[in-house]
Amino acid sequence: MKKLAVILYITIISISTASANEVWNETDWSNLNWDSTDLVDPEIAPGELVLQTDPNHFVLAFDASEYSGIWDLAVWQDNLYLAAGPNPPMMSDGGDILVYDYQANSCSVDYQVFEQGIVVLKVHDGVIYSPGVDSLGSHNWGNIYLNDGSGWVRKETIPYAVHVFDLFFHEGKVWVTTGRGYPDNAGTLFSSSDMGDTWVEEFGLYSEPPNFNFRRIYGATSYGGSIIMQPDFLQPEGSVYLEMQPDGTVLEHNISTHSDGISGFQEFNGQLWCRQRYALYSFDGESFTLHDLPVGTPSYAS
Repeated sequence: MKKLAVILYITIISISTASANEVWNETDWSNLNWDSTDLVDPEIAPGELVLQTDPNHFVLAFDASEYSGIWDLAVWQDNLYLAAGPNPPMMSDGGDILVYDYQANSCSVDYQVFEQGIVVLKVHDGVIYSPGVDSLGSHNWGNIYLNDGSGWVRKETIPYAVHVFDLFFHEGKVWVTTGRGYPDNAGTLFSSSDMGDTWVEEFGLYSEPPNFNFRRIYGATSYGGSIIMQPDFLQPEGSVYLEMQPDGTVLEHNISTHSDGISGFQEFNGQLWCRQRYALYSFDGESFTLHDLPVGTPSYAS
């Protein structure tokens, strides 16, 4: 399914009625097998959000009154899944995975993660995943959550990962970015070739002097055969994006400014677009270019 090339920040306050002017004639709407009475261009509006006759403007599909943040969206098995929880995450207990059925115009809690919040949903090879951003259990192990169609499973398997910030797929493996506690407070990149049962540490960020700071690797993605990572912008690396090349070499790409939050990544028009909370960069495979966002406009999901 094509993903909308937009950046969304949703803090939405009971399910309301979807647009009465849209008629979906096929159940598999996520693959564009539908007709619209308004003839909205499916390249612009493949069903993730309901649009009226003017495809340049969003209209509300529904509200989620008990949640202060909807942090990510993913389409899986022809339903829209939402990562819902506190604002900001990692500050209070709880995180829900909501499922919205457009045909039935209903939304329900599909699963509750054992975390202080939820920020990421990813779909790959028919499986939906979420990294455990801040476990309510032991900090000896971080979590990932996955559902292959037989129900949600929590895998408490990532060594000393206090935070598991992002999850992506590269070379047939599942990869996660973390901030770990024992023994060195490092920001770490792990890979798993068995869907999260076991993990191999692939890369780490360490403070100087040792254990002076809690280091973090936030967002990451696979692009052009490499892995692009957003670190915590602390010294000694500073304001850089990191690129791990296929041979394991890690390059530092300088950027002019940065802001907090987990980067979201989207390939568009032959480039990789990297969204921070108050900054947007594009990467052409050689360097990062900053693009202005409206002043004071935070973005959280891409």
